[in-house]
Amino acid sequence: IPFAVSCPSCLAEFPVDPEKVPLEGVHAICSACLRVFPVHRPTENGSAVQTDEPPPLEDLTSLASEAISESASTSSGPVDEAVEGALSRGASRFGTRDPHDRAHRLARVLVSDIIAYYPTRYRESLSRGTLKEDFQDEVKKSWKEYVAQVGEELAESTPYFTEALNEILAKGENLFG
Repeated sequence: IPFAVSCPSCLAEFPVDPEKVPLEGVHAICSACLRVFPVHRPTENGSAVQTDEPPPLEDLTSLASEAISESASTSSGPVDEAVEGALSRGASRFGTRDPHDRAHRLARVLVSDIIAYYPTRYRESLSRGTLKEDFQDEVKKSWKEYVAQVGEELAESTPYFTEALNEILAKGENLFG
């Protein structure tokens, strides 16, 4: 039975399958406002377990927040699998169902996922200047997922995915194109 998780910043609510939340918790990114916040498994009485310490993904919070805040002129979607469906549900709740808006947001989510899943490798690649080479496989996987979700025609005819790569992953550099 899903439980509701609320973003502490904008109060957007998302249903979460408790089986997808590890015992120690996980970080999520709100699809409405981009805030990174901890999600904890619910207790027996249904309320979320609250601890003073966030889940052990501190690097994810700072890296994702930093990368997104430096480039965010629009909003993005969830990073964590537990709120994977929030983009489509959130669009109807918080804005338009425009396919271009959805594609733009999804591109930013998928690119942000790369940083979230490989924070140390990402930081090292940035410092070496080998980002494009080091994340070639992850970019291809994200592109395939992007095309699968928005359709080949929209994916090929818009710059959203490439813009997200340059703005978020490459921190404003024009590495991808």
